[in-house]
Amino acid sequence: MDNQFVPLYDRVDQAIDKSDFTTVVQYVVKNTNMCKQDPQSIQRLLNNLTRLNLTDFINEVFQALIKIQFTFDSIEYVQPLGKMIEVNKTMTQINVLNQLIINKVTIDTNMIQKALEQCFDQLSDNKEGNTEVEIEKAIINLTKSVLNDPGKYLTQDFVVFLIDRFIQSGKFEEAEKILLDTRLSIQMYPELWKHFIDSQSKFGKYDYCIQIIDQLKTKSVSTGYDHLYNIIIEKFIQVNQRTKPQQIFELFLKLSHRKVLFTYFNQIETLIQIYQLKDLEQFKSAIVEIDYSLDPNAFNLIINLILDAKDFVTAIGMFELVFDSQIKKVDLSQVDVSPNALKVLLKIQTQKLKQGLDWKLEDLSLQGLEHDTQFGKESMIKKWLPIQNDLENSKYLKIDQADQISLNDELSIISKSDYELI
Repeated sequence: MDNQFVPLYDRVDQAIDKSDFTTVVQYVVKNTNMCKQDPQSIQRLLNNLTRLNLTDFINEVFQALIKIQFTFDSIEYVQPLGKMIEVNKTMTQINVLNQLIINKVTIDTNMIQKALEQCFDQLSDNKEGNTEVEIEKAIINLTKSVLNDPGKYLTQDFVVFLIDRFIQSGKFEEAEKILLDTRLSIQMYPELWKHFIDSQSKFGKYDYCIQIIDQLKTKSVSTGYDHLYNIIIEKFIQVNQRTKPQQIFELFLKLSHRKVLFTYFNQIETLIQIYQLKDLEQFKSAIVEIDYSLDPNAFNLIINLILDAKDFVTAIGMFELVFDSQIKKVDLSQVDVSPNALKVLLKIQTQKLKQGLDWKLEDLSLQGLEHDTQFGKESMIKKWLPIQNDLENSKYLKIDQADQISLNDELSIISKSDYELI
């Protein structure tokens, strides 16, 4: 009688009747290849173990099945899997989960995220004794399976979670693969890229963001690259405000070499910070550099703010760019300054012609003009107010009002003598 074959179905029935599953679990572990021929009985066993919360037995059965590459292809495995996730059986849960997704069994996204989260945590705190390579491989395999069914699982929050955890784990190449996946274009997930650039900006990784967007361009995923590059500038301003003009100038050059179409806001804010460097030729070269996308309104706003600070030397330099056709996007008919400013600028040019290089700005007679004459055109200066408001309220830029530096204060710091007339 002892040698009589008892099918798995009957063994499960006996275990249920006696509420003792030790023998049947041991049988399945020892005879897994034979038991796999009866998946329904395995499902009954696992679900009864789940009902009784016998998580160690569930883990033993799952592990035995995983070793023989058993196919998990039924919703009946989902509840037992949930128990594994509850007790954090990392390798068991992620392998079973991966098989279920591959075999088109619908899994709740929260369950997938929780399982992955535990696996990512395991990379830094390996309590189960699994090798880091094993855990990494399991995470990457599951991520691939999820990406292969984007319509079912890939919510924006879930993809952001994946990218964040890969970056936190130092697996930047995996985060890149997700970002550059052609099924995740920036039209589908615009916030995804913003989030990524934001996360990298906190660590000053602006060059890295540029490189990733460059890769996106080569894959022809989308046409919205200018938008992404502009976010990099905006994030730089958010993090650094106006404390790193040299760095924003270097960032500006990298993007202008890529012919990025800068937004109106970014043109103004970038040129203001380059102006802070107190190098007239560098400031002029920046305007020439951006000429391919220069907004005449941005040019006029900048020159009027500079005139308002009575920095006539720089204003003359900007006029010369127009006079000499060094910039094409702004012509003389588009330059909009006050009559008082024009009067002073003409006097300066006249004095330069009369007296040559020895002439100093301080020698200029401003007869007929009051000491407190406003040289910046009032209508243009008022355009600065909404820009300042954007600085405070932009969805990308959160700058405390206490830290907001008055542009006029900034400009007045720069003495006219800082520049030499050439």
